[in-house]
Amino acid sequence: MIVKLKISDIVIPQGLLPRVLTGTVAEVVERYKEALELGEEFPPIKVWKRESSYWLIDGVHRLSALRELGKEYVEAELVECKGELDFRVKAIQENIKHGLALSLEEIKENARLLFKAGLKDVEELARVFKKSERTIYRYVEDLMEEEKQNLRKQVLELREKGLSLQQIADQLGIDKATVSRCCKIDKMSKMQLSLPPTKEGLKLFSEFMELIDVETRGLAERWQAFLSARMAERGFEIEGDPVKFLAGLIDETRDVIKRFAEAGWDVVEKAVESIDWVKELSARARKTWLERSKRYWESIKEELEKKKEIERLVLETAKEILGDPVYIFSNWNNLAHAIRSKKEDFRQVVEGEIRDILLKHSDELLEVYNSIPEITEEEWEQIAGKKAMNYDEAMELAKLHNRRLPYATWLAWHQKVEASERALSSPTSLPPSDLAGSQPALSNEEEDEWVKGWEEAWREEQERKKQEKQEQEKQEKKEFRPIPPEEELERWSEEIFRIVAFVAEKYPEYFEEWWEEIVKEVRDGIEIRKRSGR
Repeated sequence: MIVKLKISDIVIPQGLLPRVLTGTVAEVVERYKEALELGEEFPPIKVWKRESSYWLIDGVHRLSALRELGKEYVEAELVECKGELDFRVKAIQENIKHGLALSLEEIKENARLLFKAGLKDVEELARVFKKSERTIYRYVEDLMEEEKQNLRKQVLELREKGLSLQQIADQLGIDKATVSRCCKIDKMSKMQLSLPPTKEGLKLFSEFMELIDVETRGLAERWQAFLSARMAERGFEIEGDPVKFLAGLIDETRDVIKRFAEAGWDVVEKAVESIDWVKELSARARKTWLERSKRYWESIKEELEKKKEIERLVLETAKEILGDPVYIFSNWNNLAHAIRSKKEDFRQVVEGEIRDILLKHSDELLEVYNSIPEITEEEWEQIAGKKAMNYDEAMELAKLHNRRLPYATWLAWHQKVEASERALSSPTSLPPSDLAGSQPALSNEEEDEWVKGWEEAWREEQERKKQEKQEQEKQEKKEFRPIPPEEELERWSEEIFRIVAFVAEKYPEYFEEWWEEIVKEVRDGIEIRKRSGR
């Protein structure tokens, strides 16, 4: 049923709504306020009428936006709830349907809260959160174990009072077989230190934390010494590895700190406090643990600032290099190497870290690089003409025209110029009158015609060599001697290495680009030899 309610009559039950870590998100409230001011309509919020007030089930951000805009009334849908547990379940289900998504930590925390509130069925919890039963079991496994231990403790206490197994079963509402199993376990002589931590283990850990402060060093050694003293005093044995137990608590806390490190200490503090076992510590122990956590957060924050500064310098240097028309981009590894070689600041930075930064900002960097286009072969021939020059000189000329000159473009042009110069300088190819100096030099058109004739002669010579080679191969086949597989493989391998070495030396800028093709050719060659039985 939809009703109009006074906003002042609606209660937001803190601690019972799903968003246990992030709370109300200010950015979402601002976005809703802008939408409401523009006349956009939102669906009614959902409330549960409890006695004289209305508990909010769904619509925290909408209600907050209306309050900040000074609205007095809001449309609400009344929802029936059987009690606080049912209220929590419905609030979670509504959030999962459409609300700002809960984080994994919040889902885990809500599952644990529902379990503690009385929803013990793992299958039912899985339906509420739309998670697998295995996932839910991992969330509440330690709580289930804690309940088992509490049950065993109750059974043993009643057994000490002289009650029979059946009487204990009737009083606790469990079957007789369960009572029998509990009586066979003497829990009072052992202290379990495992992860997730038991209630008894956390109680002992709280005692330890109350004895140290934020400056204490050598935590593992002090923890072991503390346990030895308590074991001697109280006469119990330790089950589990104390050092692994402590390391597990530290690792879990540090993971949470790293996850929220950039959000500021207030958020990190809340996240650490929300860890299940941290809640179980005594107030004094929890305070010490938070102080030590803050000290670690400060070191992480400092490290993050350094990484940000390195990232800024890497981007600045990368843009400087990519903005130079002389630089030809081939891959991110080569660019990372160029950056590291350019400045002393990067000598201590691993090249892989620089590459990761470049990949993170690849779109932005490629935009800088592409702002200076690569020159085409036609454009370069018009600019350079037929004057021979090396690659460095050619790049400087292209730079004057705000163009990049790829090596392949220069090489193709350079080979043409060399061929033309060789043809023109050949004395047997020139007319007698030219040799005598009695005629003027050839015009451009005559020179092009002559070069074309020279190219035809060159092709004829290549065809003649090809035919000679074919004849030679035929002769070799007649004199063919079977080559042992080992000798053939050795010859083939040497040829491959020769080709790879040639490519790496002659065309280093293309080597990585061609590497996959080289590997493919080698694999194809191996496959052909396998099929032919060689």
